[in-house]
Amino acid sequence: MELLCNLHCQDVFKKDGCVCIDHNRENGRRLKNKNAVRTIPFHKSIAKPFWDYVESVRAAGHQRVFPEMKQINNRYGHSVSRVFGTYLRNKVGIKDPKKTFHSFRHTVTDTLYKAMVQETLIEEYLGRAGKTETSKRYAKGYRVKTLYKECVLKLDFELS
Repeated sequence: MELLCNLHCQDVFKKDGCVCIDHNRENGRRLKNKNAVRTIPFHKSIAKPFWDYVESVRAAGHQRVFPEMKQINNRYGHSVSRVFGTYLRNKVGIKDPKKTFHSFRHTVTDTLYKAMVQETLIEEYLGRAGKTETSKRYAKGYRVKTLYKECVLKLDFELS
């Protein structure tokens, strides 16, 4: 959540034909581990609307993608998490306290796992630390096109 809430316009770009975000340590961001620094391609269903939105924010002269977000306790996502939880409980009817915004990460992981995506691809896409000495120490990461083809396009939640 913090990744999106503290996103800057300069972190949204196009690479290899994909709309991506650069998750980095710039602008005072704190990351969990060195693998959290990565380029994340967007799914085709939201890439163009998101790109158009970011372009409008840039044109308005804002540095951050969501300029209305306010920092609370040095975090931008603090209030969003609470609002999202209230939305789940009151509007959607999901009462399980274990279902939070972070549940999206679990759903993505589970969906990719069931689609037989290599665990190293899932780890990189989600910014998790590698489990082997090779992946932790020597691997430099997958290209955006590979992550897009092998992960992003396999995220089909049939939302139409």
